[in-house]
Amino acid sequence: GVIYPAVKQYLHEYLKSLENQSNKEFDLFLANDGLKNTEEYLQYYPTLKVILHKLTGSTSEIRIRIIQLALEAEYKIIIFTDCDDTIAINRVEVTDELLGYNTIIFNDLNVTNEAGVVKEKNYFSNRLNDTSVINSNDLLHSNMMGLSNTATTNVVLSNIIKHIENRTIIAFDWLLWTHAINNGYQAKFTTST
Repeated sequence: GVIYPAVKQYLHEYLKSLENQSNKEFDLFLANDGLKNTEEYLQYYPTLKVILHKLTGSTSEIRIRIIQLALEAEYKIIIFTDCDDTIAINRVEVTDELLGYNTIIFNDLNVTNEAGVVKEKNYFSNRLNDTSVINSNDLLHSNMMGLSNTATTNVVLSNIIKHIENRTIIAFDWLLWTHAINNGYQAKFTTST
């Protein structure tokens, strides 16, 4: 995930949702893009294994760099999160299981307002069935794979990130996943988390 000043009002809920995961065997790999006193937030979550990198640049440059750092650290799977979201309690567990036999997983979302009140539950289930596999045409018409609800392996990421130039990209997540699908990787939807 990437933390920056505008997410500070959501950061405690985000960190608490990660601390409460049913599978606690993960490192929280964060890029800090200008949030001051980050340690003041992290001190309340001592069970989280946080690896914090101070990065600056455009949105896409920071995302490319944090992915490169995760690949250099040789993590086998990478679960993307947005730091202004809360993460379902079983997300790490379900994703870890599903990536044992899938290349890319993306999960459903509940849309909330700024206060965290759910406005629309299971947003993508209105269009997709559990275990649906999407193609690039699906992404052309609907950006359903962001950096808050996706996960993949280091093999997939290392093969696709090298083809994305280090420049300003308007919709980095859209480009990343479209490129992956266009290069033969399969993206499967899950409603299990």
